[in-house]
Amino acid sequence: MELLYSPVCPHCPKAREVLLEVLEEIDRKVCLEEVNVLSREGFERVKRYGVKSVPAVIINKRRKIVGVPTKERLLKTFRDEVMKPRVG
Repeated sequence: MELLYSPVCPHCPKAREVLLEVLEEIDRKVCLEEVNVLSREGFERVKRYGVKSVPAVIINKRRKIVGVPTKERLLKTFRDEVMKPRVG
């Protein structure tokens, strides 16, 4: 899971707080990578994911939530993306 943030964003700390709460609640080891969009790496990720504003949460390198998600929305999105049964 990736959090794209800006150090000058007033909403990014709240998004981080919600992410950390969700990661504590789920019963899986999930790595949270925090990426500053003002860095070279962050700029590349913004381009790759087509992110237009922060905070942005990227799950499985494709699913994104822009803005501060509610805990419930983030849990549902995470479960839908990561914990869904594999077909095949």
